[in-house]
Amino acid sequence: MTTKKASYSLWNIKDIIILQFIAFVIGEIAKTLTETLSSPETPFFFLFPLLGQFLFLGILLVWVFYFYELPVTFFGLTLDNLKKGLNQGLKAGIPFLVMVIFLVNFPLSAGEAPPFFQPLIKVTDPDSLTTSLLYFIFFSAAIFFVALAVELFYRGVVGHFLERKLHPFLAIIVGSFYFSLFWGPFQPGWLLFNFLLALLLFFFLKKKGSLWPGIVYLTIIQASLIVYVSGGSLFFL
Repeated sequence: MTTKKASYSLWNIKDIIILQFIAFVIGEIAKTLTETLSSPETPFFFLFPLLGQFLFLGILLVWVFYFYELPVTFFGLTLDNLKKGLNQGLKAGIPFLVMVIFLVNFPLSAGEAPPFFQPLIKVTDPDSLTTSLLYFIFFSAAIFFVALAVELFYRGVVGHFLERKLHPFLAIIVGSFYFSLFWGPFQPGWLLFNFLLALLLFFFLKKKGSLWPGIVYLTIIQASLIVYVSGGSLFFL
């Protein structure tokens, strides 16, 4: 099957700007609806951002796999790679989950917590830990598709574009910086965290040749932050 656009003329900077603008508009609409029609105590607090992310994922899938007629192998998104990516992502992500629960949640719950520490459930005993894990599983199932959209855009579309224009190492640095600017709170701590996170996600892609490991890992990271650190404030990412 021939693509509608030759490989040398895949997406350009104009395409990326348009997609980034679409993501921004969808995010702002979801945020406005959430603040207007819901509160943290209602399910709608998470519904609108989630629906917005699903909408952006749909736009990306149509744009990449229909308009450009690219095969899923272009990003390593095959079923064969899914099982491997699941194992690799879990191996890398579970230690982060454990660290957040036992090295961050317990000490901060017991003492004075900083303003950003607003978990859905504070883990102080085995019962609260069990309940929090149920929340973690629920959010992981939903965020998996959010992570798919994030990785397909930032590592797939943006990363592939930068690789065509820059030296591979410089492309990873610039791509990670771009990710940190546009994905997450514009605060020094989160900018650094997201930059380092992006470096690791690019490493997964380069080493495994597939987006799946990064998708699984990012799912665990974001679900951990939502449930155990910052609650719904990070659901807009």
